[in-house]
Amino acid sequence: INTTAKNKSIWIKANSSLNSNRDIILNGEANSTGEGIVIQGASDTSRNMIKAQRDITLKANNSNVSVQSSSMNLDNVSLVSGTGNIAINGSGLGSVHFSNIDLTAIAGNVTVYAETVSALTSALSSTLSMVGNNTIKAQNGSVIGSALNTSQGAGIGFRENNSLSIE
Repeated sequence: INTTAKNKSIWIKANSSLNSNRDIILNGEANSTGEGIVIQGASDTSRNMIKAQRDITLKANNSNVSVQSSSMNLDNVSLVSGTGNIAINGSGLGSVHFSNIDLTAIAGNVTVYAETVSALTSALSSTLSMVGNNTIKAQNGSVIGSALNTSQGAGIGFRENNSLSIE
């Protein structure tokens, strides 16, 4: 799926699943107020599921926004790769927001890169915000938050109940 749209580019609501015996690629570009990718499950017990036998790639960008918003927002979501990798890249004028997510690359790597070129709005803000109850499991992993052009905030904000595991 490749999409460019105004406002929310890719929006996957509750009780949804994507399954593939090959790769899953979501590429969202928001060029007005809104997120590049939004995936929101209903709750911890009713997560959205994205499962691929090979690679899962999520790439989101937001540009030309007058109000800072996330380039990517993942809530109550599980991403599972059987033999491949999981790559998440959020960039532009917003941040990447994770809440209650599970990223599992059974035989591969997980890479998360978040970058914002706009100033963060407070000292408590972060480019990659891992709000809570997030789990990342992989053979190898890399998590990078890059806060450019700001004098406050952090690249990565780990809140409560996060687990990063290399197995």
